[in-house]
Amino acid sequence: MDESSLIDWVFAHDPFLVFALGFIIVHEITFVGGSLFLAAIDYFDLSPESKIQKGKHPDKETIGFWNCLGLLALNHLVFQPLMLPLTYKIAVLRGMKMNLPLPSVLEVITHVAACLFINEALFYWGHRALHHPLLYRRFHKIHHHFHVPVAFSAEYVHPVDNLITTAIPLAAGPLLLGSHMFTFWIITVIRLAEGLDGHSGHDFWWSPFRYFPFRPSAAVHDFHHSANSGNYGGLLLLWDWLCGTDAAYKKFLAKQKTN
Repeated sequence: MDESSLIDWVFAHDPFLVFALGFIIVHEITFVGGSLFLAAIDYFDLSPESKIQKGKHPDKETIGFWNCLGLLALNHLVFQPLMLPLTYKIAVLRGMKMNLPLPSVLEVITHVAACLFINEALFYWGHRALHHPLLYRRFHKIHHHFHVPVAFSAEYVHPVDNLITTAIPLAAGPLLLGSHMFTFWIITVIRLAEGLDGHSGHDFWWSPFRYFPFRPSAAVHDFHHSANSGNYGGLLLLWDWLCGTDAAYKKFLAKQKTN
């Protein structure tokens, strides 16, 4: 049995298991691996020149390491598995292809670009809504316990927050477009990696996300945590620029230049 036949056989017997396990593996390798890599840079002080809030560190006494770990475990081990069956059903209805052949390079590029713009719009408006006082106190405030963010705090969120700012924006594009599952995985890696970069507390010169339009550096989202004001976008600052919610950040940058 060749590779193509083996994959077809696996999908024919339990396509949901492959869909779910594939997503979980991609998600966990990216998030856990990326978090540990960035944590090592922070812990061993390997890049002090890139530190954004120099001399400041997460307030572990206030947040509590086990509280962080507990909430991450809830989101990864309970919330995520509960969402996957529904996501799979919608994916099947939308005609998402899950086996060979893989999509063409052109299809991957166009779908990834479209999905990231969809992701950004949903993330911006969902994130901005969560800063409304009624929703902020109940759901989003816990994420802002980190005034000095670190990589793993990217998913230190209330499950409702996780649904609004992560699950729906991430899945919406691939489901709307009926993208191939492989494309869905690529989008997942890009969005997770950007979230880790934005919460890393470092402005790395080698970060590929510095070259995304409207997102000059990780300092954009770092400011959102330190000042708790504006910069609601994730991958881009397009919507912040259009809606003027980057005004506080622009004032901050102007003040830095005069000092």
